[in-house]
Amino acid sequence: MISLVTLCTALALSQAGYVNASPAPVPTSGPITKRDMRPRYLRDAGSLPERGIFDDGVITLPIRRGPAAQKKAKRQNLVQVPIADNQDISYGVALDIGGQAVTFQVDTGSADLWSMTKDCTTPSGDACAGSSSIPAYTPSKTFKNLGIPLQINYGSSEQPTFASGTIGLDNVTFGGMTQSQQAFASMNSTNNQITDSYSGIFGVGFPYISEIVSTVVDTVLSQTTQQLTGATLLETYFQAMQESSPLLISLASAGKLKAPMYTLSLQREDPTSADSNAGVMTIGGLPSGISNDSLTWVPVQPYSIDISLFGGLQTPIDATVIAEALKIMPTSPMVWEAPIDGVYVNGQLLKDSTAKSGRRATNPGLTALFDSGTTQTLLTASDLQSPLFPSVNADDGSLPCNTVINMAIGIAGKQFPINPFDLIEPFDENDSEKCVPGISQADPPSEIRNTLIAFYWGNLTDQASDPARMGFLSTTSASAADAEFSSFWKSAGTTFAFPTAAPQPKVTTTNIANPISAGAGGSGSSGSGSGSGSGGGSSSSGAMGLSIAGWATAAIAGLGFASLLL
Repeated sequence: MISLVTLCTALALSQAGYVNASPAPVPTSGPITKRDMRPRYLRDAGSLPERGIFDDGVITLPIRRGPAAQKKAKRQNLVQVPIADNQDISYGVALDIGGQAVTFQVDTGSADLWSMTKDCTTPSGDACAGSSSIPAYTPSKTFKNLGIPLQINYGSSEQPTFASGTIGLDNVTFGGMTQSQQAFASMNSTNNQITDSYSGIFGVGFPYISEIVSTVVDTVLSQTTQQLTGATLLETYFQAMQESSPLLISLASAGKLKAPMYTLSLQREDPTSADSNAGVMTIGGLPSGISNDSLTWVPVQPYSIDISLFGGLQTPIDATVIAEALKIMPTSPMVWEAPIDGVYVNGQLLKDSTAKSGRRATNPGLTALFDSGTTQTLLTASDLQSPLFPSVNADDGSLPCNTVINMAIGIAGKQFPINPFDLIEPFDENDSEKCVPGISQADPPSEIRNTLIAFYWGNLTDQASDPARMGFLSTTSASAADAEFSSFWKSAGTTFAFPTAAPQPKVTTTNIANPISAGAGGSGSSGSGSGSGSGGGSSSSGAMGLSIAGWATAAIAGLGFASLLL
């Protein structure tokens, strides 16, 4: 879920190796049971406490499936790879804010933590919470209201939603660890139907798209009488980002995490949970049983900072000041977007890595935007009309539920299958015969239910020393998924064969060095990955690496933040 930020991007995802658990002993008598070959973190997911565990700088949280909520509107020229389809719309985690248990949708496409308050109302005057069982936040004794108004807008003019309230500080606890006086938003009005399922949103995107950070920067800029330069503009921005940073960035800056990263692995429930991941989120490191070099690592797409850092500001900034800032820091990551080789449907290449999207990112080529807060894949009209997709009923767009759609994503020279269950959706509730394709301008394939994805943000102010990257580990076997799909729809009297041969893309993306092995004193194994990754220890420099001080420090302290000298 991304706030109203201009983006133009393209498609897809990735794969890598799979680490198997040690074989279980075979009983000497009695029936031989099927061994659980999943990694340890998947086997242990069901026993995780609701608020997770904190061990050796890594927080492990269970991801719980939420009830269906609204679908977000189309965004400009985006082809997105989501984590939930129409039957598995949203996934959440439990946090404590000010000693109160609240639940949040995990959203990789936004960067703000916000909760509705108990007095939150919709524009029509109804209570925001979908039911009395949805917890809402009440300002606690430790809450500090900064008095800075905030409104976050989502979607587009076709289906706009918003959440408005104020920015404040309170203690946030999860996984047995507390971050004191964390910046978040307490919302007293919203029409976002996420509150039908959760208390609010836990944004885990880059802080550059944080509405809280942008609002604090705008507030400081509006109050200063100093003449801006490129250097002082960056100083102001990063000081505000340090003081009002998103939760995960705060944890990394405080040295509480082993590495500046998190991972997501999400489950499927409908029409069956067979061969599905368990819902697990780790913060600060990889899940137990997963080695760092087993993932395929690729760089995050860079954007010019006039878009990524300053594109969300409301304060007019002179073009010469922007130009000066660009000389100091030309680019930064903006969203979790990565290059891909191509998209395959039924073994045929639908999109090649040489495709252009016309977006304003620094590097051209086909990319994917990994947004866990949306259920939409925005393929182009020509993509959807491809004969590679199955034909549908001309009257209602339906097809039999046992129609197999084989789809795979190529990245770093590899192909990664998506389970056919994640590519169909029921036409009507409880309809097991008539379905619709999950690949359309409204409904997506769900790659994150087939892949463990690692999100590593590196050094946010010095990407040259420790660049942002994403790692991928496939958790889906094409043959096993195909067999399970065929077995499930056996009543239809049809079996399906998964294609084995496929054309190759013209250009493949590069598998770069992983952030741990490319750490201090190390060098990347391939590609452009290099620098001082902080994965092996404290990541305080991994979140904020630029040393800044000056008038911005005092200005931000005047807003009510406990001033920190970076």
